[in-house]
Amino acid sequence: MNLSLEKERDLILKKIKIKKIRNNLGFSRAKLAQIIGISDKSIYRWEHEVDIKPHYNSALRISKLKELEEKLLDTFTREDAKKWLNTSNRALGSRTPVKTIFAAETPEQGAQMIIDLLTNMESGVFT
Repeated sequence: MNLSLEKERDLILKKIKIKKIRNNLGFSRAKLAQIIGISDKSIYRWEHEVDIKPHYNSALRISKLKELEEKLLDTFTREDAKKWLNTSNRALGSRTPVKTIFAAETPEQGAQMIIDLLTNMESGVFT
């Protein structure tokens, strides 16, 4: 891995607690692993080890999920956010936000679609 990518990955991950994100989004280890594209055993290790070193692409996905988590918790209570993620939404073609993340070309794009929807909702724009 390129040294600058490794440094960027390390900076991203120092700010992120994987278990907290997973719990706040209401994801099982298996679901989070599927979104990131890794094994659920890796998620377990990341949650319990101090010095995690996921691949750069995994770190970017984790970072985008952290951004989604923050936006959700700015918009909803933790429990309401979990419910909202699993409720079909007209603005998403009657898909749930979680299914939208899975259906997108990349998980980052799917998470960004949800972040954009939440931003529009805060602005009073419903599509």
